[in-house]
Amino acid sequence: MTIKNQDILKRFGNKHFESGRVRRHKLNVPLENITEVVIRPLTLAEHCELDDGENMDEIEIISVMTSLDEETLEELKTPDWNAIVGHVNELRNSNSYQLAKKRYQPKDHKVAIIFVDEPYWVEFEEPSVGLSRKLSKQKDRMKRLELYLSNLTDLSPDQIKSMPMPDYNMLDAVVTDFLSQRADYFQ
Repeated sequence: MTIKNQDILKRFGNKHFESGRVRRHKLNVPLENITEVVIRPLTLAEHCELDDGENMDEIEIISVMTSLDEETLEELKTPDWNAIVGHVNELRNSNSYQLAKKRYQPKDHKVAIIFVDEPYWVEFEEPSVGLSRKLSKQKDRMKRLELYLSNLTDLSPDQIKSMPMPDYNMLDAVVTDFLSQRADYFQ
C-alpha cells in the first residue's frame, strides 16, 4: 500500500497502514471454508442504518463488519465469537488515535483521518458561542456532530457519512474538547 501523505505516514507508521485498520481473528475451531475472520470498521452511514434508536442487533452488526452471514456466524464456537465481539467493540467504540496508539495534539487544530484508503488531515476552526448555542438545541447527537463538522471543517456531509467509525469517533472527541475545554488547553 502506498500512502501519498508522507506527513501522516511518518506520524502513524507503515505498520498501522499495512494491518492496523482491520482486525483479524484466526479461528480456534475453523469452519468448513473459513479459518480467519477479518473485521473492518463500520462507516457512520452503516452505523446509522443499523441503529434503530434502540438496541442494535449484535449479529447484524457483526455480519456487516465481517461480511459473514448470520447462518455462518451462528456456526462459530463461543470462544471465537467472543474474540470477534471484542474486536467489533474495539472498532466501534474507540477512536482512531487510540487504536493507532498515538496522542492527539489539541494545539494543532487538525486530525488525521487514518482508517480510509487515502489518509488526509481535517483542520478545525473553533466554534463560536452562537453556533454552539444554536446546535445544542439539536437533540440527535450524531446529527448535531454532523452539523458541527460541516460548520467547523471543510468536510462535506457525504464525507462525514462515509467515514469509518474510529475516525468519526476521533472527530467527536475533538468537537467535545472544543465545547468543553478552556483556551489554554489548545495552546
